[in-house]
Amino acid sequence: MKNKPLLLLSLSLLLQAAPAAPKRMIRIHGKVSDVRGLGLENAEITMSQAGTTTKVETDEKGNYVANVKPEILKLNVVRDGFCPATEEITLDKFHSERNIVLLDCSDCPEMDIDYEPTHIETDGSAPAPVASRPFVYKYKTEDLVGQIFNQAVAKVYFGTKTEEQNTITYHGLDCPGYDKNPVLVFNGGNLSAAKLVVSREGRVVRGEGNVLFIDKRGTSRGSSIEIDLSHTGGAEVKIGP
Repeated sequence: MKNKPLLLLSLSLLLQAAPAAPKRMIRIHGKVSDVRGLGLENAEITMSQAGTTTKVETDEKGNYVANVKPEILKLNVVRDGFCPATEEITLDKFHSERNIVLLDCSDCPEMDIDYEPTHIETDGSAPAPVASRPFVYKYKTEDLVGQIFNQAVAKVYFGTKTEEQNTITYHGLDCPGYDKNPVLVFNGGNLSAAKLVVSREGRVVRGEGNVLFIDKRGTSRGSSIEIDLSHTGGAEVKIGP
């Protein structure tokens, strides 16, 4: 058949010119809540994929839903009074659920307490005055020096810090009647502990006392934790009892 090569060439050109079939979309849904499980209304979720960005907000019960492409998805969740949460997930199902827990990062009420000098009868010498001590009631933030994890800089929320030769220790807030822990935020998880001890190069973080760790596997509690952020495949986490 003399026209067969021409027919095959024409068919090939038509196939090349035909637009690519659109990728199927995946329905992702879930709930944004605090550590008590209470849904957080008006949390903003930014979903980033190659060339596209989708933004949604949670409803009054903390629920959200969106349609995205079946590929790697970066989630960034923000809500007033809470630490942001960022993670990457791979979608390969028609229906996917992802629940997100946020740690409280709100400041203490602003107030100062002055201690009145105690009047003590003496031999006439003046008693030493007692200075007032302001509470540390607002979080400061600091990027971990030299630490980049999946192109996201790890950040610490803290009240005060003490520096030693090889480590920096972060403490929380002195809220009236209770204390608030310092918090570590990095791509893939959030950590709250009574104190955070960070190596000078920012690679290893040790949490001591009242540990609360949140990642894609869920919520974990313990008395101590060590996180090595230098692993390229993701942070290595060791939680004590």
